[in-house]
Amino acid sequence: MCTVSVPQYEYFNAVLINNVDVNSVNSICTVSVPQYEYFNAVLINNVDVNSVNSMCTVSVPQYEYFNAVLINNVDVNSVNSMCTVSVPQYEYINAVLINNVDVNSVNSICTVSVPQYEYFNAVLINNVDVNSVNSMCTVSVPQYEYINAVLINNVDVNSVNSMCTVSVPQYEYFNAVLINNVDVNSVNSMCTVSVPQYEYFNAVLINNVDVNSVNSMCTVSVPQYEYLNAVLINNVDVNSVNSMCTVSVLQYEYFNAVLINNVDVNSVNSMCTVSVPQYEYFNAVLINNVDVNSVNSMCTVSVPQYEYFNAVLINNVDVNSVNSMCTVSVPQYEYFNAVLINEVDEEGNNVELGGEFVLEPNEHFNNLSVNLSLSVVQVPTNMYNKGRDNILSVSLLMVPGVKWHPDEHGVIAFDCRNRKWYIQAATSPKDVVILVDVSGSMKGLRLTIARQTVSSILDTLGDDDFFNIIAVSLIELICVCVCVCWSGVV
Repeated sequence: MCTVSVPQYEYFNAVLINNVDVNSVNSICTVSVPQYEYFNAVLINNVDVNSVNSMCTVSVPQYEYFNAVLINNVDVNSVNSMCTVSVPQYEYINAVLINNVDVNSVNSICTVSVPQYEYFNAVLINNVDVNSVNSMCTVSVPQYEYINAVLINNVDVNSVNSMCTVSVPQYEYFNAVLINNVDVNSVNSMCTVSVPQYEYFNAVLINNVDVNSVNSMCTVSVPQYEYLNAVLINNVDVNSVNSMCTVSVLQYEYFNAVLINNVDVNSVNSMCTVSVPQYEYFNAVLINNVDVNSVNSMCTVSVPQYEYFNAVLINNVDVNSVNSMCTVSVPQYEYFNAVLINEVDEEGNNVELGGEFVLEPNEHFNNLSVNLSLSVVQVPTNMYNKGRDNILSVSLLMVPGVKWHPDEHGVIAFDCRNRKWYIQAATSPKDVVILVDVSGSMKGLRLTIARQTVSSILDTLGDDDFFNIIAVSLIELICVCVCVCWSGVV
């Protein structure tokens, strides 16, 4: 029962001035949206009227990005308690959207008729995005087109209830990195939701469903995510889930991606407190990772397994739903250190990585005290205890287990990786034949250079390699011999 009047857009050098984004205008509320500032981004004739009627609820329009293709994207940010959303499939070809229908919030008694989309060279023509169509209103909303854009002071108030006021802080960007991002997708009359954004690099999002706010009587069915090159696969992000629904979180797969100091608390209930530790990484290694996506006062934690390629996950805890009554136990790496076995501290307790290690003399090992059942790890001085290489490197394992004693200065100088037998075992013997031209044309500087070259080649050989140097002065005879050899083979 309300009418929204959206002013015109004025541009100066691809900068949007006086942009008014009225996402949700209720009959008894007033939305004050600050200005948009863009740098190297062009927004033309953009009118985003997500909710124009006093009886409809609307969510977020879709976004088009450069170097990212969105397929089968369904963004149901706010779904009414008694409605059913039927969203058709998306078809893309070469970053072009065809037959795109984005019905973000459809009322239970309305019918949506959405025309087709036509694109030419990643440009949107005749784009109609019907985000919320009520039986009594008609909305025509164009899409957003971005290319190499940095959004500053962006306020996106997607759904504002008639009795609440939304205060959205500013956005700060540095090199396409979103800082202090607050995306209030659905704000109820009695709650405040702060949802951080996501940043992708060279990612293809397929079958993406982002249910930011789900009512208390609905069931959320979220398809899988598929990404390419350091992107999240099978990720279900339920940012705000009411107390009567169930969240099923799928597995995570990463590819050579490092997340640093990332704390994602998408929705925290009013009755619980979440303490999220910091993230520490070293060479694409994730340590003490806690991702609290949805925290409810009466939920149960189900933590799936992680799969990585060319990345080592250490002490990773992904608590997608953390209750105030659950405890997460993270296992550690345990092994016997060859120097610390059978060592005790001042109080008589076994030191870490030591423990009781039974050693018995064995005649097959020169009557040394060994353990035939267990192995130990000889950690070099330039490596740390509980390091990844200590566990995965076979060269550091000692079988049978034996205690290693340092010298009189307490220094362990031995490192098998520096021994000749270890280095030579990593290479295969080589057979090398070097032909040197000593004819009349190789006098003076040329012959000196040839000798130096031969000397440099010999420096690369080891004790197990075989070589022979042949001085050649009659090229014709050599050619005849080669021909004879070939004729003999034939």
